[in-house]
Amino acid sequence: MSIKARSLYMWSFMCAFFFYQFVARVSPDVMASDLQQYFKIEAAEFGLLVGAFYAGYALMQIPSGVLLDLYGPRYVASALCLLCGSGIFLMSIAESWVTVLIGRFMLGAGASGAFISTSKLIRMWFDENKYSRIVGITVAIGLIGAVFGGFPLKTLMALVGWKASLLYVSIAGILIAFLIVMFVRNSSNFIEDKPEKFEFKAAWKVMLDNKILQIAIFGALLSGPLYSFAGSFSTTFFTQAYGWSSEDASYSTSIIYGGMVFGGPLIALIVERYKSYSKLIALSGVVMALSSLVIMFTRLGFIEVVTSMILIGFFSAYQVLVFGMVTERSPSWLGGTMIGIVNMINMISGIIYPILFGNLLEFFWDGKTIEGVPFYGEYAFNMSMMSLFAGLIIGAAGFYFIKYDRKVNA
Repeated sequence: MSIKARSLYMWSFMCAFFFYQFVARVSPDVMASDLQQYFKIEAAEFGLLVGAFYAGYALMQIPSGVLLDLYGPRYVASALCLLCGSGIFLMSIAESWVTVLIGRFMLGAGASGAFISTSKLIRMWFDENKYSRIVGITVAIGLIGAVFGGFPLKTLMALVGWKASLLYVSIAGILIAFLIVMFVRNSSNFIEDKPEKFEFKAAWKVMLDNKILQIAIFGALLSGPLYSFAGSFSTTFFTQAYGWSSEDASYSTSIIYGGMVFGGPLIALIVERYKSYSKLIALSGVVMALSSLVIMFTRLGFIEVVTSMILIGFFSAYQVLVFGMVTERSPSWLGGTMIGIVNMINMISGIIYPILFGNLLEFFWDGKTIEGVPFYGEYAFNMSMMSLFAGLIIGAAGFYFIKYDRKVNA
């Protein structure tokens, strides 16, 4: 087998892990009403469920990155994928809300290694000048999992129930973990490039000198539409604020992530041509902000709203550019750790945004319920979504006014 074919072969198993964790990540959105009824919870508690995933994800980013730089993706990725499956299994058998939160935390901790493991393998086995392109394709493949996590998962739930659906998802994760440990390998120069021991002081210096911390913070501010909306409250929003049926509303997550499927590869190709990371990221933030305003206040027809959601999804692929900027500014021996740090900061926003959004809903809610489920209504949702709009504008401005499109580290 040629090196190119072998590279693609191993990359496909890592993409399967990335795909899988997205299916699991978005599942609470389509299960929201089932979970609220079964465990008798409200929006703030549901926000904790979403936040638990990102808490586990964020806390494991740096340890995962360090382990990847020291040992490579084979054993690290397989162990983390197994942790994902175990967390979902715990959720599928849970009879208390605390158990669900623990399982969700485990899922997030395991999912922490999906992207950075794939990124590490890409840097090991592919030409560096193709990094952004292959990451863009990886994101597209993985996000098909987010699309799958919308309406198709809802259909499976209708057939077997939400608990059995989670059980099937957990079995799939255990199988992918087995395939990774069996077939993924480190590159021949991995031993030569990796440090004998990890130098945290050197990592901190690289992060500050190359402005990686700024990139991470501004990038995290742009993530609200994904973490608070597509991954948490979009189905409930379109049911309650727009009056859509539950079936139509369940498409919302798939539409947004579907836009991101196309955005990943196309945005990567654009930046390869024009080499302007920061300005393209700033443009992405502005388009997402304007599209959010359209959804919040115009109440246009179905086609116009869907177009706005596609634009939000397409430009949410700005994250491909963020990771490209970080990779260009990181030495090869530190690549996994730097991506892990940036992803950790990004995922901290995944903790803050849903909890903030849920508490704002509670604050502006007039107390109305329908069949025991809180009905927040248009006003409460619009006021809550202003938190996303503010983050988008601040993040876009940050990238617009910083100038470091040139390569810093070879």
